[in-house]
Amino acid sequence: MKEKFWCDTGFAVTRDYCGLFDLDKWPARNVLEDLGFLRSYAAFEVMESRGDVVFHYKQHFERLSQALAKLRMPVPLQAGEFLLELEVFLEKKIREVVEINRLKSALIYVFVSGGSTNDLFHPSTPSNIFILAKKFSFARFKPDKGLKLKTIPWKREFPEIKTTNYLGAEIALFGVGAMGYDDVLYAPEGVLLETSRANFFIVKTLPNGRVVINTSFLKDENGLPFVLSGVTRQIVLMLSEKRDYLVSESLVLMKHLEETEEAFVVSTTRGVWPVVKIDRIDLAIGPITMKLRKEFLKYRRNYFENRGVVDKK
Repeated sequence: MKEKFWCDTGFAVTRDYCGLFDLDKWPARNVLEDLGFLRSYAAFEVMESRGDVVFHYKQHFERLSQALAKLRMPVPLQAGEFLLELEVFLEKKIREVVEINRLKSALIYVFVSGGSTNDLFHPSTPSNIFILAKKFSFARFKPDKGLKLKTIPWKREFPEIKTTNYLGAEIALFGVGAMGYDDVLYAPEGVLLETSRANFFIVKTLPNGRVVINTSFLKDENGLPFVLSGVTRQIVLMLSEKRDYLVSESLVLMKHLEETEEAFVVSTTRGVWPVVKIDRIDLAIGPITMKLRKEFLKYRRNYFENRGVVDKK
């Protein structure tokens, strides 16, 4: 393989000496000099793979490339040719990591940091890339056990970007976990946005019987980012429209919970997952949530099968 600048940082070793984190060949001191570790200056993506097929890889890469541009990572993102090269490079490396670890079904974590630093603050090298693969299966989740969410009056910093800065969520989870909650629901000034790792939806039925699926819009009226544009979120919105549900991307307020019949979250790791409690409000695991979960799993299965991978989950 022709050597590229993102291989020159010496952070990894694979068959072509580029792309896979290897502690034996990459000294721990290099981790300590990486801006992702030192300053949380890093973007990442989480993807599911089965065999050598990554679920909606192009959509994940598109979001990652947008994040790198917004974070002004030290990579020449202005050139379309470079983006195509990086897209192909990362997909190749992901397949290699999966193959080396002999994973039939995996979660893939791709981290792109601001690079190494000499003064512990400013980048002194191009971005470092880390790829982590973990065994994964939806079968280990039990959807009959819904999530309990505790609202907190915060909003994620840079909500449109998946950064590695989860400090606020980690601290909050210590407290809400002790209270019996599974996750936090960001709710600044009573506006329900998203959980620490998933997009949030509510369900209600109109007097005429029409089902409404409501989730926060991506940006407010001033164009300011509100929540992450989740890949699973977009799929669920599409599936909802196919079922002739009325899809509403708008403000979701605390007061709306009074007429909410169901609530759920969506993410790469959970698919569609029911919510059974928000603060002191109890919710049922309803038929709409479970239909959408079933539709999503069917969509996911077809996605892999259409690309030659039989999904038995």
